[in-house]
Amino acid sequence: FWVSRVCCCRMPIQPSAQQSEAKREHALPQRAMDDEEDALIDNLPTSGDHADLWKVRQIDETAATWAWRFPLSNLNKEEKKQHFSDYLVLADHRWRIMIMDKHFIGGAQAQPAQYWVSIYVDLVEAHNFEPNFHVHAHFAITLRNKDPEKSNHKESSHYFSRNEYDRGFAQFVQLDDCFQPTKGWIHHTVSGQPCLLVEVSVKDESRPHATLRDVIACPRQFGFSAGLRNQGATCYLNSLLQVLYYLSFFRLAVYKMPSAAVETPLGTAASSSRDFTSTSTAPESQSELACRNIPLAMQRVFCQMQLSESAVETRELTSSFGWTSEDAWQQHDIEELMRLLTENLERKMKGIEEVESTFRKFEGRLRAYVKCLNVDYESAHEEPFNELHLCVRDCANIYESLDLEVTPERLDGDNMYDAEVHGKQVADKGTIFLEYPNVLFLHLKRFEFNYLTESQSKINSRFEFYDKITLKPGVRVEAAA
Repeated sequence: FWVSRVCCCRMPIQPSAQQSEAKREHALPQRAMDDEEDALIDNLPTSGDHADLWKVRQIDETAATWAWRFPLSNLNKEEKKQHFSDYLVLADHRWRIMIMDKHFIGGAQAQPAQYWVSIYVDLVEAHNFEPNFHVHAHFAITLRNKDPEKSNHKESSHYFSRNEYDRGFAQFVQLDDCFQPTKGWIHHTVSGQPCLLVEVSVKDESRPHATLRDVIACPRQFGFSAGLRNQGATCYLNSLLQVLYYLSFFRLAVYKMPSAAVETPLGTAASSSRDFTSTSTAPESQSELACRNIPLAMQRVFCQMQLSESAVETRELTSSFGWTSEDAWQQHDIEELMRLLTENLERKMKGIEEVESTFRKFEGRLRAYVKCLNVDYESAHEEPFNELHLCVRDCANIYESLDLEVTPERLDGDNMYDAEVHGKQVADKGTIFLEYPNVLFLHLKRFEFNYLTESQSKINSRFEFYDKITLKPGVRVEAAA
């Protein structure tokens, strides 16, 4: 989740502690998941006959969260049997959950025996490791309760080795409590059998760990590009290119674009009110026109970012925009540049369904409405959107700005709404966000026009944003009515 003048984000934001639930409800609706295995743990069906192991969230190739519906019938006070889930592969290692019922006796002889459910994380390959070999991992285990506040969560780190191939917690929950419905541990079934729901997260840290100095010295070794050189005032362009480069689906689409045709300068064919073309009025030669191939220039920049050991130049790309060296010293708006660039590339991709679908990942849908308060009349229409322009003034954080986006504006007094046959009416004007894109750009409106000085002024007040945001259903009751 990247925020500057433009914020590129995907999926869920942890609010600060003081954020109220009521305020968060006014934010944005949660985007529907693409498929069932990516659903959140809370969306697991409470019953079913299919597999009892669910991959909940794949963070990357080294980290994931998955869940196991474990039948209570497997627990037996008379046996200390180990039960294993299917395994999940992370960083070329197989990880699985192990559950067993353990028998513990209290300190005093008069105390009755206590039976506990023990839950562990087991590394399959560790059983055959060389004596001095180990894998470090961080893990978390959660036993889900019907009441989320009563769920039992524990986490730890461990060096898994030949002699210590599993790690977990022996006294997780008392066995007798599992069989009592009032305790809330039984709220899932498989084939009619009551089950425990165990959620496990593992971060396999066996891959080489890099410090910031290591990454700067050898970026490609750790999966990073070598960066882009600044031509003068092109920091905004470099930021945008790096964000787009790390969207793997976009990078792949750029590589697949046809790049034979010569392009017109960026902005001239996009019917934009803002001109990003060169300020030079001199006639251009055929060789200069031949350089104006934006898709080809993008492909070359991305390829060099992926393969080069040193910082990459962007002169060929800006030349394809129709810019001169003088234009590289002019600061442009990154949000407007993103719109013009994607419009240009989208025109180039027309007719290629596989590539065209890439840009649909940047597009959401909203419903703009005006609803009269005193008569039964409403005007509404749906339209696509690619970014949200968030107000910064008088907003402490991104949640307050999102709340403001869905707060209706009251049209009254001299500003009453003309409701056709009903005449002038008091009305609410607002927006309902129906669907959010996979990639959402948030534009923080830190600049506004000052009518006293007739110039742009910047809002420098503190504004908080987070690594993750939760886009929950956020239409106010009166707007949804």
